Amino acid sequence: MSENTGAADCCSAVETVTPECLDDLIVELSKSVVASSHCTVWRGQENIEWSPYPGLYRRLVNNGFGDSCIDESLVSQYETDLFCESNGLGYYGQAGGNRLDLMVNLQHAGGATRFLDVTWDSFVALWFATHGQNQSDDGVVYCYVVDSRYCPFPEQVETWDSITAFPPGKPVLYTPPRANERVKAQSAAFLTCVLNGPLSGPSVFTDPTEYSDIRRIRIRSSLKKEINEWFTTNRKMREFDLFPDFAGYAHANSQGSPFIRDADELYDGSNGVFPNRWSPESA
Repeated sequence: MSENTGAADCCSAVETVTPECLDDLIVELSKSVVASSHCTVWRGQENIEWSPYPGLYRRLVNNGFGDSCIDESLVSQYETDLFCESNGLGYYGQAGGNRLDLMVNLQHAGGATRFLDVTWDSFVALWFATHGQNQSDDGVVYCYVVDSRYCPFPEQVETWDSITAFPPGKPVLYTPPRANERVKAQSAAFLTCVLNGPLSGPSVFTDPTEYSDIRRIRIRSSLKKEINEWFTTNRKMREFDLFPDFAGYAHANSQGSPFIRDADELYDGSNGVFPNRWSPESA
């Protein structure tokens, strides 16, 4: 059915399962953790070789800081700088004078924060693992299992200090209020922590801890095309369904995006400016 593999990267100690076909993959994604004391979330990446680090950590790496240099002190320094700059430009006020809301807004708009994007929906994670420019690379879906004591309800977290006051090394699984359409469409949440050592050491993002566990599902590149077709046909899931705003629709129709309809399926305008309507008789 599936082969178990161990990849030689930052997650080498994490169990990795490699389904050989779409049916086996769906079975793996459908497995749930039957434990009332834990919460399970997922993350999809189009390249399994990418480390599952929050954007701010990756930004530091991209700017010349080695993993062994990146610790909580450095993260906090650059975080404070970002906050001060945003405040000076007026974005803090636009966020209602709430630093947590500012960071959430930054994350949603593509900014680099200490949040790692995850989802409560395993198939949303699979979508992200199979879409993008890296169709020739194996993708991956991470399954994070977190002690429910570290998974507050949205209304229980009101300030940034509520996030950063957790003891170092312990996971924080934060689900933002569902005021944002993308949050709702993607069943979005954020995994984060206060680092208890350098990034080169174990962290909740890459290693099992006393309070969390990780499992990986490798997505073979040879399956990506079939999976993407399955999403469109069997789950009726397109890019602008997960990014349900005009910016998401525009990105789904950018120059590097594939067309979701074949040439013989294009809307021809015979129904005015509206798409051809579906009817049971034509199915």
